[in-house]
Amino acid sequence: MNKLQERAKKLATHLPPIAAKKIDTQYSVIHNQYSQLQNFQAKLLTDCNELKHRETIYLEYLHELTQTISHVQTVLKSQQLNDENESSNLKQLHELDLLLQSKRDLIERLNSNEFLLYIKRAKHLHEVLIEYSHCIDLIKSRIKQIEINEYNKSTFDKRCQKWNDYIQAIEQNLSVIQENIHTNYQGLIEIDINLSNTINDFNQRQHELIQLITEGKQVIENQSIFIKLEHRWQNIIHTVLKKQEEVKELIKIWLSYQNHLESMGSSFFH
Repeated sequence: MNKLQERAKKLATHLPPIAAKKIDTQYSVIHNQYSQLQNFQAKLLTDCNELKHRETIYLEYLHELTQTISHVQTVLKSQQLNDENESSNLKQLHELDLLLQSKRDLIERLNSNEFLLYIKRAKHLHEVLIEYSHCIDLIKSRIKQIEINEYNKSTFDKRCQKWNDYIQAIEQNLSVIQENIHTNYQGLIEIDINLSNTINDFNQRQHELIQLITEGKQVIENQSIFIKLEHRWQNIIHTVLKKQEEVKELIKIWLSYQNHLESMGSSFFH
């Protein structure tokens, strides 16, 4: 542009004033157009740099979201879904949920007009968001299942404790009976009635106990709990039945003794 100006000045010195004036006017027009082109070029470079900067930010955000989802998926796959790990799994699931929830502002920004020019990447973003939603749904589902299991186990533990208390009461009752087994005929009758009531009550409750054990085997992996409970109630009812047989034999002996006394009394008076 400077060379053009120098040539215009040199040319003007050899031309009439009117021609020189036209050359000067034409140079001014060209100079203004050149300045406008320079400004437009500078603006294009600024806009281009801004677009590149925004694209870098967009890709960084997208990478951050993708890495977070990948991390969550890896942790979810590594979880061992059993009773022993439920507590640690639940804590881990809540932490993963918080991590994903913390990316919602980032997702909103990726979907905003700020990055509208990168619509060509929208398909990729859409696929990433599907994975994001899937992770959240899976986490919520596992949390709900663990909470249901914990509630069922809590309820089951209470029901088991109720049965253990019931069996313990029978054991205590048997202990009292054993201490008073050397009694008279009337005392043995009362003991026999006591044992019959215990057996009848137990028979009425037995279905509930069987149902409890069946449900428990579906809720808790540690089967030894049920084996011990089954053995305990089988042993106690067997002990009660044996004790009743013993008491009935003592009652027979008492009846035989009374009959013998009555027979002796009758012979004495005759």
